Amino acid sequence: MKLTINNKQLRIVNFLSVAVTFILWIIFFRVFFGDESLRLSDRMKPSYPVLISSPLLAVFALLISIKTRPQKGTLLYALFLSLVSEDFVLQHLHNVNNSWVPLWVLMVSFAVAGTVFIKSLQIFPRALTPDDIRLVFKWKILAAYMKWSLKNYTWFVYPLIIFGAGFLSTLYKPLLGFTIAFLNIGILITGSLSLFANYRISTTSERNKILWLLWGVLTYSFVAIIAFTTQLFNNETSPVIRLIFTSLAATSLILSMVMSLFFSDTFDTGILIRRTIVDGSVFTVIIILYNTIEHYFLHWLSEVLHLSDVLISSFLSGIFVMVFSPVHHRFMHFLERKIKKGAEHHPHDAVKAGLE
Repeated sequence: MKLTINNKQLRIVNFLSVAVTFILWIIFFRVFFGDESLRLSDRMKPSYPVLISSPLLAVFALLISIKTRPQKGTLLYALFLSLVSEDFVLQHLHNVNNSWVPLWVLMVSFAVAGTVFIKSLQIFPRALTPDDIRLVFKWKILAAYMKWSLKNYTWFVYPLIIFGAGFLSTLYKPLLGFTIAFLNIGILITGSLSLFANYRISTTSERNKILWLLWGVLTYSFVAIIAFTTQLFNNETSPVIRLIFTSLAATSLILSMVMSLFFSDTFDTGILIRRTIVDGSVFTVIIILYNTIEHYFLHWLSEVLHLSDVLISSFLSGIFVMVFSPVHHRFMHFLERKIKKGAEHHPHDAVKAGLE
């Protein structure tokens, strides 16, 4: 059975997933900031990096879904980001009150997010084939498993395996932590190997798109596997150690997401840089001038004309808008002309960029 969903439908699913994730985070943060004992508890402190980074994953998912070119692997990875952010917030809500989010809901969320993670990395930036697997992996057992993972029916097999193993382990609670750690390691290794295979068979331009993503996935997987292993062999891990692991994992994930967005043609980086230079420079000049004029001139003028500071400030703001709007546009056009002129002086660079 094939998963038949086009890119437009997948975007809609992404938007719905992001919306649900944002709503859940709002609910959690209302509880979190309203309960000081929860906020300052030793159990919660190691999770602070996750609380900061996880909502950003949903933001990245939204940006990718809106800005990226229509490619199923990219859209699926955006869906994974929103799903894993949703999975984190569901775990926190379960820890606050397990009646809010039953354990089986956590298992379903975990199973779906893990499956989408594996499948997205199998088709980004292009779909892997059994021949690609054979060229990259020489170990027959590993190659056989990776070929099997490409089958369309694994869209249904993976969730059943993950959910089934997790749910069965809840019948004997001592096995639950071991099972979840084992499943996490299996998902991370399978996804990392899929992305590595895609990286090996990709062209130079395609490799540039996924290099930071590959680094992020491998680093996050390495840190997560060490953390899971440490927890397995130590019944009680100190909050400081858990904080270090979560900080490293969150930093690597967020950094790879930011750099992947920057280098994968999600945005026109030339426009982004020009906008940053122009808007930042104009904003800085306006702040300096406005505060200077207000400090040395505004109060004196209000005393002479017997007008309120609010009225004069409003007039001053209007004057600044009228004056700096044409300055802003002229500055932008100036930079565009300079960049275009530089491209004309170095046509071979433009041709090289076009070929890539």
